[in-house]
Amino acid sequence: MALKYGDKVKFISIDVDELPQLCNRVLGVRFMPVIIAVKNGIKFKHIQSKVPMRLKEFIKTVIIEADE
Repeated sequence: MALKYGDKVKFISIDVDELPQLCNRVLGVRFMPVIIAVKNGIKFKHIQSKVPMRLKEFIKTVIIEADE
C-alpha cells in the first residue's frame, strides 16, 4: 500500500513491544493490527483490520478527510 498511496500518506511501523508506552498511552492501541491516521500531530481516525479491501477504503477515506 505504501507504493500505491505513498505520495499522499506516510506509513510508519511501530513495534509495540519496544515502545509500549507510546502505543498504549499516547496512541491508545489496545488490539493489533491497527492503522492510525494522524493529522497535524493529532490522531483523528483508526481501524483495526487485516482485510486488504477495508484497509484500502480506510486509506482512501483518510486521504479525502485530510484534505478538508
